[in-house]
Amino acid sequence: MSGCPTGGTLSDQGKKPFSSPEKHYQLLNLAMAASGDGVWAWDLRDDRLYLSPSWGGLLGYDEDALEPLSDTWLNRVHPLDQKRLYEAIAQHIDGVTDVLRCEHRILRADGGYSWVLVRGLAERDPKGNALRMAGVMTDLSRPQMHDRRTSLPNRWLFMERVQNASQRRAPFAVICLRVNDYSRCDELLGHAAAQALLRKLANKLVACLRDEHGERLISAMIATTAAQLDECTFGVLCAPVGTDEQAEAIAASLCDALTGLEALDEWLLHVSVSAGVCVREAGGSHERVLEDARAALQKARGPRTVVPFDEAMRDAAARRMQLEGELAEALKRQEFHLEYQPIIDLQNRRPAGAEALLRWLSPTLGRISPVEFIPLLEDTALIVPIGEWVLREACRECRRWEDAGHDLVMSINISPHQLGQAGFPEVVKQIIAETGASPELIDLELTESAFVGDPETVERLLGRLAALGVKLSLDDFGTGYSSLSYLRRLPFDLLKIDRAFVTDMHAHSQGAALLRTIVSMASNLGMQVIAEGIELAEQEAILRWLGCEYGQGWLFGRPMRSADFETWLLERKVEAA
Repeated sequence: MSGCPTGGTLSDQGKKPFSSPEKHYQLLNLAMAASGDGVWAWDLRDDRLYLSPSWGGLLGYDEDALEPLSDTWLNRVHPLDQKRLYEAIAQHIDGVTDVLRCEHRILRADGGYSWVLVRGLAERDPKGNALRMAGVMTDLSRPQMHDRRTSLPNRWLFMERVQNASQRRAPFAVICLRVNDYSRCDELLGHAAAQALLRKLANKLVACLRDEHGERLISAMIATTAAQLDECTFGVLCAPVGTDEQAEAIAASLCDALTGLEALDEWLLHVSVSAGVCVREAGGSHERVLEDARAALQKARGPRTVVPFDEAMRDAAARRMQLEGELAEALKRQEFHLEYQPIIDLQNRRPAGAEALLRWLSPTLGRISPVEFIPLLEDTALIVPIGEWVLREACRECRRWEDAGHDLVMSINISPHQLGQAGFPEVVKQIIAETGASPELIDLELTESAFVGDPETVERLLGRLAALGVKLSLDDFGTGYSSLSYLRRLPFDLLKIDRAFVTDMHAHSQGAALLRTIVSMASNLGMQVIAEGIELAEQEAILRWLGCEYGQGWLFGRPMRSADFETWLLERKVEAA
């Protein structure tokens, strides 16, 4: 789409097509009313957003309920889709893309979500700066029959066929297939390559279900429908199926067929697929079957993993949805805080620093375990703003310690999503300048998952971070992919040994030998070592004997609030005296 939503180009509209936003809005509304699309016009200078009655009507809102502000639109976007929409808007405003185009979920007045397609075009001043944008929103849940990207049946048609299957006197199965590598392809190779990958996999999926060459993965007695459910998920309906085991075997076959190397331009991308399966007995309800298959898919974390649905997953899915909804507002409501776990110099048993750990205390849900909410942050765009908040708060605390005479290193976990954020080194530089923290007292902890797929880019990023004077740590060493190859190339100062190695060291003699090798290797590479999970004095003694410089664990102190940590520091100082 190279023209404006009314059919022409901006130049066709005169020199100032948006000079009267209300008038332009009315013209757009009249032009699109027949199509049923919602119309919007956004004045970027004063953040005024003009929405047509049809825009609100698509979502069930009264016109009076929609304030003329961008938050009226943006705050209703599903948390999982916000990052994609914000990036699409930013790229168009910056002139990277000719048009704004993005599919996302948006909150309806009844509390549910609808998939919509947003298209728009910016008006720019003579210098190319975006002044205003206007466009349309199309409801993708309306009964158009096929997905535009892959030509597969869309969600609406898929659910219609699921309903038909439920009315027959035989069990049926819904399989959800997730392309695990879609986001990585989108981030590394761009949206066009990711869409090309979807089309290739869709064609493969169709070939698996059709009997074009006299061979099928699925018995010809089973009718099938393949559909595009969302950006990285396919759905497959199988009716009838004999047993749960048969449905799981079909899902496993599809995962195997879709997993492997895919050529995209000059790139070879390894693609893995996981599956969630839900079987409904004859006469069973069709309404929740897709949600239940998706709930099973949430548990399918590894490549080629197939997980069948059980009733407990429904509660887990409801819990996840509840947490996602609460997380979206938790930062604004100041429900997060940091706790600090001490890091000890094992050679003199003095405090050397602390790791900043994010904690969430919800007024409605109580204290939420990081094991539960951190993966949700990683799965959404929320990890970026919350990660930046953590970085800023930890740097402020580090400066307070320094002012109090404590030269302690603050270790801060950095998500791969933060590292992949455009301009992340500049964000770190700005926060350090803003808080006055000494760069040499800031330690950024990264896990090996940040390096998968594009180590060259990460090498450049880490070089820029190291140039700021901060320390860099490789966290959870030994639990990832190709540790040794990265250690030689990347500018790490510290190696953080996963707690599992400390436990094995205490339980098995081979564990101590492995730790000795790791400490020696790190020393040869000019790095220091921190051991996590130290709970016993015997573990501390062995690690000190092996030459490990630093330790962290409950033996020295549990994570604690800032005031409690300062009390702990004073107590240690008294003990040392």
